[in-house]
Amino acid sequence: METVKKETCKDKVDPALQDIIQDWTEAQRYYDIDEEKRYSPKDESLSDYEDFFDYVNNYGLCFDYVSPNTFEDQNVGYFRYQVCYGGPTQEFRIFTDYNKNIDRIEFWYLDWFDGSKVITDDEIIEDVISQFLELSQIEPSEEDHE
Repeated sequence: METVKKETCKDKVDPALQDIIQDWTEAQRYYDIDEEKRYSPKDESLSDYEDFFDYVNNYGLCFDYVSPNTFEDQNVGYFRYQVCYGGPTQEFRIFTDYNKNIDRIEFWYLDWFDGSKVITDDEIIEDVISQFLELSQIEPSEEDHE
């Protein structure tokens, strides 16, 4: 009998991130074309949104701030853009200084007692996250980053 190795979050994290990058890249390409010249996209839902930001704003569940010590062994605060929740969970954790300048962006894939992350510096991810940070009313304090 052959044993089949069960994929872990470590196996799934990078492909999941690449799927998001691919979705966003296609969407950005679509919205960069004049509306009257747009093609029929493979993802038909693209035509449901006004522009690229409207698309990415609806792509995920929420953009919020996780205060320090919300979770065990989490001593700094971070912004979070949740893509999906509930098994598996996919989210971006954005670490900034108190002026909201991005230090790093981590993409997390979490599934029932397992989790893995990759750090991303992909341009489209940074652009989207920067827009969310700019619009956010949340102003973390210096203490959140010590």
